[in-house]
Amino acid sequence: EGLASISPTAIAYDAGTSVLWIGYSDGALDRLDPATGLVESFFDIRRTDQFSARQVARLRVGAGVVYAATGNGIVVFDTDRLEVRDSYVRLGPLEAGVVVRDVLEAPLPDGTPGLWAATAGGVVRAAQSANLLEPGAWTLEANGPGDAEALAGFQGDVMAGTSQDVLQRRTDGTWARLFLTGSPVTALIADGPRLLGVDPFSVVVFEPGQASPRLFVRGPTASGDIMPDQIGVPDGPRSNQIDDIDAGRDGEVWLATRRTINRTTVARRDGNGTWRVFTEAEGLPTSSMLSALADRDGGFWGGSSSDGLVRIDPEGAVTVFDTENSSILSGLSNPDFVPVVDAAFDGDGHTTGSSTKFGE
Repeated sequence: EGLASISPTAIAYDAGTSVLWIGYSDGALDRLDPATGLVESFFDIRRTDQFSARQVARLRVGAGVVYAATGNGIVVFDTDRLEVRDSYVRLGPLEAGVVVRDVLEAPLPDGTPGLWAATAGGVVRAAQSANLLEPGAWTLEANGPGDAEALAGFQGDVMAGTSQDVLQRRTDGTWARLFLTGSPVTALIADGPRLLGVDPFSVVVFEPGQASPRLFVRGPTASGDIMPDQIGVPDGPRSNQIDDIDAGRDGEVWLATRRTINRTTVARRDGNGTWRVFTEAEGLPTSSMLSALADRDGGFWGGSSSDGLVRIDPEGAVTVFDTENSSILSGLSNPDFVPVVDAAFDGDGHTTGSSTKFGE
């Protein structure tokens, strides 16, 4: 649809101009107008030959600018003139072209407007009134985290997402752990009285004086409700751990995924682009799905790692064939261990799984 690349790595919405900015792993930058669909692409970062790392790790919208945290420093893009205004590649005592993971406009310790950056060498800050092209304008946080991945300004303090938690910068210059999670926090955003963070498995919510919940995104329940509170899940597969894929004759596509985060899924996309996801709530086994076979009637066959052969009929009813209701044999001496690594149709139109025939 006109985007510059297929590998987006950063995204930011500019509420002042109602446009979306998208950064890519190769340094390309897109300006997308959602109202018109118009895309303008800019390749200034991609074309740089001074440093090899060009990935846009984060985009932050400022007053008339977009800050791009890149693999070789901070790029300031003028959103009015649509061109690069500045590039900051020497940040204090850090090596030239240091990897920058996030950028934040937030007050300095003395209250003046400042610019903060989370880099591969630590957290640095500078006064926005200074000449930020000069390395001396930048100060390295001596007590700051060296593994900061994300930054946010929250209730007058600077917060940093790190490899194991969220840290808060205190007025004395030290950084204190909030004990929200033991996992990496790769994104932070202030939302009124709450600070939201993302770790590999959940949305972490911090609200001073309140319990700090972790909201796990598990998708729709059997009743159709979304769990947990106000966490939306888009249409499509619930996992990117896809072990097999097959397409049916009417344009439907079936995906089989391995078990992740205590969940096994099969996803179906029909010819109109509508997704339906099957989980254990619909009758899937608890083991990983290893194969996907689209049936001629619009249904599905799939092998599981330990629970037999799965059949989903065109109406969505799930049946699991194992040693109790079919001629499939168990593995080893355990009758409950029934691995079926694949399934296929033979010349007579039968479904064959693990060398055992089933009538259609």
